[in-house]
Amino acid sequence: MKKILCVIFILEAICLFSETKVGENKFVKFVSEQESLFLYRNSKFFDKEILLPDKNWEYKYKTTINDTILAFATPDDSLIGLYTINRKNEKLIQIYLADNYEYFKMNTQALENYKKAFENNKNDYASYDRMIEFFSKHYPDSLVIVMDKYLEENPKNINVLYKNATMKRNLNLEYRDLIEQAIPIKEISLLYFDIILSAIYEIKDLNEESAKSLVDFAIDNFYSYDDFVFILYYVMDNYSSERFDTNIAKNLSEHLVKPISDEVRFYISAYLIDNNYMNSVGLSSIKTLIGSEIYPDYGEYILYYAVKGHLQMNEADSSYMYILKSTEEFNPTDYDFQKMKFEICLSENDTVNAIDSGIKILTYDRKKKDILDRVISLSGQNIKSINNRIDEYLEKESENKEFADIVLTSLEGKEKKFSQYKNKVVLIDFFGTWCGPCIMEIPDIIKIKKEYSKEKKIAFVAVSSETDAEVIREFTKNMSFDYDIYYNGESLMDREGIKGVPTIFLIDKKGKVCYTRVGYSEENHNYL
Repeated sequence: MKKILCVIFILEAICLFSETKVGENKFVKFVSEQESLFLYRNSKFFDKEILLPDKNWEYKYKTTINDTILAFATPDDSLIGLYTINRKNEKLIQIYLADNYEYFKMNTQALENYKKAFENNKNDYASYDRMIEFFSKHYPDSLVIVMDKYLEENPKNINVLYKNATMKRNLNLEYRDLIEQAIPIKEISLLYFDIILSAIYEIKDLNEESAKSLVDFAIDNFYSYDDFVFILYYVMDNYSSERFDTNIAKNLSEHLVKPISDEVRFYISAYLIDNNYMNSVGLSSIKTLIGSEIYPDYGEYILYYAVKGHLQMNEADSSYMYILKSTEEFNPTDYDFQKMKFEICLSENDTVNAIDSGIKILTYDRKKKDILDRVISLSGQNIKSINNRIDEYLEKESENKEFADIVLTSLEGKEKKFSQYKNKVVLIDFFGTWCGPCIMEIPDIIKIKKEYSKEKKIAFVAVSSETDAEVIREFTKNMSFDYDIYYNGESLMDREGIKGVPTIFLIDKKGKVCYTRVGYSEENHNYL
């Protein structure tokens, strides 16, 4: 009797299971002796519905306009029926079918449908991406062979080139040649934008002509994308005063009248002001951001560039006005701002603010004789009194500021609490592998570490917001890192209110923050 029941059940499953097309607002009906069934809609396997039969063991479900594919399964997740909805996107259905077969461990059917999805739409990144991820998960030994085969058949397909490059990078294989092969395609798509980012940040030997060509193309076609700011980072970091390119600057300035995000507006304006090119255009643009949505996070920097822009135009009164506004609202402590504030306040005969800035400048380097002499002259105090004021300022800065006992993730995937550095002075550097100022700063930190190599009570820590440990490992190898490195730190940065990189914290033995600094300055080495 048991054998007969088994055969009957198998026949029922075979009979019910099919890729059946059904219309919208139509009933799907079938009979099953299962006490309940699971319904998965549109490949949302995390969100199943429980269906119950009527007294005759009949199941009914009425399709809706939002349905594309329906999968019915037993409580033990055995697939018994697949239904696709008429008039829906056939290419999407192909991927959904493959996803369902994969979920229900029917890999042969899954692979066939992933292949069909790509063959039917080779311009769709998702179809190739899903197929390669499927091979990576289920047939890893064949992955590279399969990728090379598809590349040979589709040598100019940007989806194949980019996905293969990404997978080979993750596998620690050579991939840069694939990025270089994709560069000439110059397709206006988000995927090509990612290729530009990969090219200018990861290909270290990308020649200047190629880099400039990519930057120009990005500026012309991708200025409205949120991630366009990363291209602007590259422009600022690599087209400094020695390599400043007026064509790029002019091209950028033309986008200030277009519908760009506030973040992009900030970086374009800052670039123009930093290079003192079309300064009035950059200045007018940056001032429109005062009071904008990004002002709470960017305000200190917006006002910095307002001061700098007016200063370059010899408008001392306006510079002074924005100096006072910035001091009142944000009270910046960074070296470059204090240098500007010191000179401007001197020119405006504001002795009190000039002395205040002079003291803050001297916290970076007490041996700056020109600043020290002028502070002594303005205050009427001797060197000992000035040094006492510097010490009082630093002590006040560290009061009631304790660094949280955050959890750090090492490149080996091990979690460590920050409290492991208890009773040590800790320099913690938040950085990014793509960040030019971070790269400029790292040799300074390495130099400081060597100077204190005999001190066992001093620790040096680096934390990246990035999630790919292998990329960071390769980066740190090239930079000759020799201190503790952690990654996946974005949530930590959010919690500590870190808005940009590089950001340095200097923490004393009691866990109190002695010093915080955002951005790179040549004076930071002296201060630290």
